[in-house]
Amino acid sequence: MNDKKSERFIRQALRSKIKTEEDLSQFKKRFAKKNGIGTPANFKIVKKYRELVEKGELKENPEFLKLLRKRKIRSLAGVSVITALTKPYYCPGKCIFCPTEEDMPKSYLSNEPGAMRAVLNDFDPNRQVGSRLKSLTNQGHPTDKIELIVLGGTFSAYPHSYQTAFIRQLYNSLNGTKYRSLKKAQQNNEIAKHRCIALSLETRPDHITKKELKRFREYGCTKLQIGLQSLHDDVLTLNKRGETVEQGRKAIQLSRDAG
Repeated sequence: MNDKKSERFIRQALRSKIKTEEDLSQFKKRFAKKNGIGTPANFKIVKKYRELVEKGELKENPEFLKLLRKRKIRSLAGVSVITALTKPYYCPGKCIFCPTEEDMPKSYLSNEPGAMRAVLNDFDPNRQVGSRLKSLTNQGHPTDKIELIVLGGTFSAYPHSYQTAFIRQLYNSLNGTKYRSLKKAQQNNEIAKHRCIALSLETRPDHITKKELKRFREYGCTKLQIGLQSLHDDVLTLNKRGETVEQGRKAIQLSRDAG
């Protein structure tokens, strides 16, 4: 469907005052049959709709955009999630259940959606976020409030310089800036078009310390994924997890104390 037909579709759909997804589906079929084209794809309609709104040629209609949104549950609360994977790196764990794939972070497989996006972008945080922002926008999701989830194994095991640079680039990508200072990138993000309202980091219970949590808080971390694999020490020993139940308890307590 070319630009002219996309615009015609949008204007006719808005005049028809479509209220439900079923109404939209039926309208698409009628429009396609009348114009001798395939069923219009939502992402193309969304793209043209945004162009018309930005040019001031069309009044914004949030309800219409909501009908076009793909996988609505992803941003049901008005927050869109973006996952970024860190580069392949040494993991201190020797867990027998953990998959190991060459050129992938420990425990991640290249056929997972988020992992595939990371591979295609050479694990570059800026490119990963930029790619996902574009995809979310094309699908009709709001991108003003973003939850960033950093995956890739034990984040604490990476050099501190890499951790800081990775997080700084995540903020810069949301901002559209290139600050070399993490603090400046965070401050700029407070007024950016795409604001990070939550940041999740992944690590192990035996790496949680007061010092580590202080550094994570400086990154803007609001949530931790610490991977409690079992509440039985004998199981942890058998699967070579390399930690104890007590370390898990302590990690949870320290994390709660740190907010």
